[in-house]
Amino acid sequence: MLPFWVAGAGIIASIIAFFFVGTKDGANQKELMFALHKGTIVASVLVVAFASVITNFLFQDREDYGWRVFSCICIGLFAGVLIGQVSLTSMTAIRT
Repeated sequence: MLPFWVAGAGIIASIIAFFFVGTKDGANQKELMFALHKGTIVASVLVVAFASVITNFLFQDREDYGWRVFSCICIGLFAGVLIGQVSLTSMTAIRT
């Protein structure tokens, strides 16, 4: 059940983070990139919070194992965000 719960939490976090992404009209590329980064960070923080609650709930009787799984979720999330940010930054550098 854990992957489904975490995936669902990720969808909810993405919907919430959507409202944090915004710029004024006529924004330059730096401001647009900052808005995207802000959305990614908000969604990531929310996923970590949701995953903490989910693992705590699902692994009540095996807390040690639950925190290990939570650590794996955090490592995977960090790696995914890092890859996404590096790709986005490198694509921006290529265009300029």
